[in-house]
Amino acid sequence: MDTLINDISLNDENELTTLSVLAECGNAKAQYRLALRYKNGHGVTRSDAKTLEWLHVSASNGYASAQYELGELYRWGQLVKLNYLTAACWYEKAALQNHAEAQYELGWMYQNRRGVELDYEKAAYWYSKAATQNHPRALYALGWLYENGRGVAQNKNQAAQYFQAAWKRGVVDAKIHLERL
Repeated sequence: MDTLINDISLNDENELTTLSVLAECGNAKAQYRLALRYKNGHGVTRSDAKTLEWLHVSASNGYASAQYELGELYRWGQLVKLNYLTAACWYEKAALQNHAEAQYELGWMYQNRRGVELDYEKAAYWYSKAATQNHPRALYALGWLYENGRGVAQNKNQAAQYFQAAWKRGVVDAKIHLERL
């Protein structure tokens, strides 16, 4: 069924019916894609209520991208009231499914005490998970943790390796840290 969903264009109005049927039948990816249509007004009238409805259904059915998207909405207070704890909960659900962006965001929340207790070790754990997928900002964040000895043993060589990897992936600030080390 995922092949069928992958073949559906977000802009193809003729496929909206197929996507809707799959979503109604419980396909989490179709539910997520339908939420995106409502969020962006692709082939349907833009609707915040329908966006949230389908995101919640998809996320509750375990679809990591929907869980991450809900985390983003709650973190930034978009379409919903800002709630860092709820954001962290949704990020964690996606992070446990190896969603790199969610892993990074959850690490950031632990590092910055947003919705969770300040915990540099947990931040390092989640950044490490995202960094294994070459997430640029996670590589940078790990470099910072190693440079400053937060949640990990201070190690300038390890910090340099992470900053170098982040720099190669476009994180401009990594160059500043590399020059300081």
